[in-house]
Amino acid sequence: MRRAEICTLHVFCHNVIRRHFQAADTDPTAHVGEATVLDPLLSRALDESIEEMCASEDEDDICLRSQYSDEQIVDMAQQLYTFLRAQANPWEWLEQHILPDDRYALHPFMLLLRKECMMRLEGAMQLNSQCEALLSLPGSPEHLYVTVEADKMLIESLMQQAREGLLTGSVKFAVRARAPKGADFDPDLADRFAALRDRMKDLVNEAVDMLPSDIDEARGEVLFTYPAMLSLCRLVRRMDEKYAIYKEEKNLLDYGDLEHKAIRALSDPAIRAQVAAQYDAIFVDEYQDVSAIQEALVRAIHTPQNRLFMVGDVKQSIYRFRLADPTLFLSKYEAFEGEEKAVSRRILLKSNFRSRKNVLSAVNCVFERAMRRGATEIDYDENAQLNPGIETQGDP
Repeated sequence: MRRAEICTLHVFCHNVIRRHFQAADTDPTAHVGEATVLDPLLSRALDESIEEMCASEDEDDICLRSQYSDEQIVDMAQQLYTFLRAQANPWEWLEQHILPDDRYALHPFMLLLRKECMMRLEGAMQLNSQCEALLSLPGSPEHLYVTVEADKMLIESLMQQAREGLLTGSVKFAVRARAPKGADFDPDLADRFAALRDRMKDLVNEAVDMLPSDIDEARGEVLFTYPAMLSLCRLVRRMDEKYAIYKEEKNLLDYGDLEHKAIRALSDPAIRAQVAAQYDAIFVDEYQDVSAIQEALVRAIHTPQNRLFMVGDVKQSIYRFRLADPTLFLSKYEAFEGEEKAVSRRILLKSNFRSRKNVLSAVNCVFERAMRRGATEIDYDENAQLNPGIETQGDP
């Protein structure tokens, strides 16, 4: 254990860069700068790049500054730059994703809208089921079963349309069925039914507002932004180049540089083999919070000659704002096998020794209802539940 290298990923990257500075294309004496020094350099690079864009007569640049305010351009540039820095090959990624796509149904924005729409329709269907369950209680207004069935058919029809990427026509909810003369039912249950149905209708209306009714019009709106997007991408590329020059003048690196320069060094097969040979095993903690480039770093030094062990819990992912990508963890969770002899083995750590049984039961009760794959990326099934590692013994 005294000889084990225990460190953060950024310290690992810094060690690789120092040992292989020529392959990393960096000064071995360069050090990570403080935010108080680096932030003004990045702001200067962004300001100068925006000034050049504003002075340009290029049609794409004219589109960008005519369609968006200065504040919006700054915000979009900062968000795009942060995202790209978390990719192993940022400019290659950008080149692959800025091409106009005539397959509108597969456009990233369309896929996002469809997912959000389906989540609301699924929520509406759950509320419909609650309405139906309410009618099975003693004293319920049973005449409303007709309304429940009509609502269910409407939601199912909308879900089918949403899967195809369109919601055509206006939504017309069935008029709530009237109680027959002399019907005896609990008015409180009728009010609860009405409240649940109002929430259901709100979710359906939200869903309908998300997807277009005319595919050509929607495609045109997306393609209308394409020239401005090209200008924004060029602006961010210029900003990165200027920022790199300003850092180099002061012999500084930022944390993104550590990752990218380490990747550059490890792209040399001889260096990658040399670094990987230093490890019999690689252990990565909090794996649910790694980014795409950090995943690439780990993969670069993992070979058939060493073992890779990753531990994490996607329910504890808290670093999305730093571009952590929990789907990397989830893809392995689903692909790995539970058998002991499996090459890529999944080991479930289901026992919790920190909390008592009644606390865990309460947590499970909430999570199994609140967490589903579409909204929280995992279903809170028996594999995700927390089980007490020891039985409660005489506790209050």
